[in-house]
Amino acid sequence: MTIKHLNQRASHLTAFAKSRADVLGLKVSTSHGATILDFGVSCEGGLEAGLLLARICLASMAHVDIAPSSSVLPTVPQVFVRTDHPIPACLLIPPPLSPHLPT
Repeated sequence: MTIKHLNQRASHLTAFAKSRADVLGLKVSTSHGATILDFGVSCEGGLEAGLLLARICLASMAHVDIAPSSSVLPTVPQVFVRTDHPIPACLLIPPPLSPHLPT
């Protein structure tokens, strides 16, 4: 799987996030021709927005779920990530951040 393919997968989810910004509590803005999606820094955001952001960061190569926490941290939900493809999902860096990786 190439980095280009992973970016296409992430791009699809990003377009979905942008189309559902109002429902997810996201803020969409532009700066110098770039579209900026805020998932909860200066807007409402929420758990669903956070799940979608995690899926975008993993190029949809992993399942991300939220579950009630253990008794150790009773008020903080736990995030579970599972994948059959840990290297592409977690370790590959998109070309703009690492120009030396093959596409």
